[in-house]
Amino acid sequence: MSYTERLFGTERAKLYCGIFIAFFALFMFCAGLDRKPLQDPDEPRVAGIAAEMARSGDFISPKLNGSPFLEIPPLYWWSSAAIFDIAGEGEAQARMVSGISAALCVIAVYLLALRGGWSLETAFLAAIMLASAPQFWSIGRRCIMDMLLCLCVTAAIFFFYSFRRSLESGSFKAYIYVCFYSLALAGALMTKGLIGFGIACSGLFFWLLLTRCRSWKIWLLLFAGAGFAFIPLAIWSYMLYLKDGREAVYVVLVLNNLGRFSGDHQEHLEPFYYYLTKFPLQFLPWTLPLLAAFYLVWTDKKVFFRGESNSLFSLVLTAFLVPFLILSVASGKRPIYLLPLYPMAALASAWALAHFLDRFGKLQYIRRFLVPLSCLSLAVFLTVDMIVLPLKAGEKSYETAFREFSKITGKEAETVLYNPIERHRGAAVFYLGHNLPELEKKELEQYLSKPGLSWLIARDESEGELTALEKVKSIKVTRKSSLILFKKKDGN
Repeated sequence: MSYTERLFGTERAKLYCGIFIAFFALFMFCAGLDRKPLQDPDEPRVAGIAAEMARSGDFISPKLNGSPFLEIPPLYWWSSAAIFDIAGEGEAQARMVSGISAALCVIAVYLLALRGGWSLETAFLAAIMLASAPQFWSIGRRCIMDMLLCLCVTAAIFFFYSFRRSLESGSFKAYIYVCFYSLALAGALMTKGLIGFGIACSGLFFWLLLTRCRSWKIWLLLFAGAGFAFIPLAIWSYMLYLKDGREAVYVVLVLNNLGRFSGDHQEHLEPFYYYLTKFPLQFLPWTLPLLAAFYLVWTDKKVFFRGESNSLFSLVLTAFLVPFLILSVASGKRPIYLLPLYPMAALASAWALAHFLDRFGKLQYIRRFLVPLSCLSLAVFLTVDMIVLPLKAGEKSYETAFREFSKITGKEAETVLYNPIERHRGAAVFYLGHNLPELEKKELEQYLSKPGLSWLIARDESEGELTALEKVKSIKVTRKSSLILFKKKDGN
């Protein structure tokens, strides 16, 4: 018996494939996370906030170098801070939340496909497609909160679909599934506010409409689960209100949530067709099967509704298209905002590819390629991330800069950050192990008149403003920017 027959042709095939997918995903997203220093633009800031939270024990108000950072709710930083407390601080620990979340997303896609009655080959293929989408893989190995949001959205869809299937079959498990659905929505709210909640709920709402769901119990629990999901956010918001006041709650819940849609974030303004030009490139090499899925629906509407009211394919396309349209209407756009749609795109692509292969009687032949394709993807992606990219980065990193500056100044010396941006503040906190005082341009004259030896770290763009100081060392942190260490002595 060949390995493909042993893997796919036995009663325990689903379990064997599930174990393989789990190990594959964990290696794909969690191996060698410490091979690269923190990278621009977001990693230094996010890691610095989590490290400061772990050191201070303040889990209510996230801070960046001592200043409140209220852009989003704190679930990601809670998770990273907990890992720092358990395993210490480092690049691998900082990226572990994203890595584990990505691996769980891949497993969830596999389980959801099986739950929907799809073939084992299709479920396996969907998991591999998701893991090997370059954008998904890259974000899964970075210290940013979007992958945790993707996991929460995918989990909410998985548990609600399982709830509906179980309820219609009369299983008591339905009510357990709806509790997990609510918890997953709560996680989405506590990770990135309303955006994740809206992505999951909008897709589920329109899926029930399109499949003409007439069960009042399903509709009631859809809204009840969504309502209960706000409880953790309400509790945290109240504690934030008691600690930092009404303005802090307004900033995190209103300004930074609604501002993404209303256009308050001017740097993210893009036209409505922006995602139509970006997503097809981001989802390569699986864009063609995804387009084929839409082609199948366009040419045969019965494919979408598929007879059964709980067709997984209709859910997958609805949960992809509806949030895609909503995010396209929003004024603020970034390619990373589409990350929670990747699992649905992978499922649709796998279904379309399997559909065409089955039409020509070739679906069984794909079995022999799935495991080698998985291993090849693992080898290629990890080689790129663990060998090629670190060699390309060379000595250009925030870690190199702050470690070298610390050797020159000594741990006890007074060092300030001059007019720093968020990523520099976060990198300083993470790599130096403590906060640094900050100095703005308007305070420079007073700083120069202050007696005593001290050090100042500034961006290369600010070098012209600091001619009164002695330039000690300049270190590149990216291909285009550097950090410079200056020294101030008596008499400056």
